[in-house]
Amino acid sequence: MLETPYSNSVCEFALHGVGIGLVHPVMALDYLARGLAIKPLELDIGFTCLLVFRPGTPLSENARALLKAMRIELERDLKRIRTALST
Repeated sequence: MLETPYSNSVCEFALHGVGIGLVHPVMALDYLARGLAIKPLELDIGFTCLLVFRPGTPLSENARALLKAMRIELERDLKRIRTALST
């Protein structure tokens, strides 16, 4: 058994045949083109990501633009994940 807190390490080890690992699928996307396979689990494992904002302070235009870009990229990533899991 090998334990690491880093998703990229898990993906590299799996890619090189060391074993299997559990990572959030978004973290594995960059490895798909290199031959890493992702498979769904029957078990639902929650991953939580947070964005923290200062209360009472409105977001700047740049911050709002960044959030919009992040949402667009996440939608693209989720589409790639759905495609990879359906093959």
